[in-house]
Amino acid sequence: MKYALILLTSLLTLCIPNTAQAASRKGQTVYAFAYGTCFSDSTVYVSPVSTLPGAQIDKKTRFLERRSEWAATFKTYLDNRFNRAHTCVVFFDTQKEKLEKKLVALRKQAAKQKDLHFTELTASDFMLPPLLDDE
Repeated sequence: MKYALILLTSLLTLCIPNTAQAASRKGQTVYAFAYGTCFSDSTVYVSPVSTLPGAQIDKKTRFLERRSEWAATFKTYLDNRFNRAHTCVVFFDTQKEKLEKKLVALRKQAAKQKDLHFTELTASDFMLPPLLDDE
């Protein structure tokens, strides 16, 4: 449990984009992947890196707008598939290479923990879907 809380805290820290180019612009490509874990088992699930059509990054906070909806979509998928409650976050960046480096860092961190199983889902299993407009 202690390791899970440390891992979740470090993941939330990594979710904050560290680039100054994270301004919200129409037509800007945003890449993302979802990360989910269940505190009652030792498996971590990661979706593939994909583009988020219509996604925007808030200019002031540099957070992905509607990120909680994408995380909820992944949570619903994992909860329904494995019949357990999962905690999910979405990692994002405007540069695919930086996002892939975050994924590699997560893999390395998971490899250090012998009791943690790191499972990468395929694109046929799960992809972050485009969200419908609120309007």
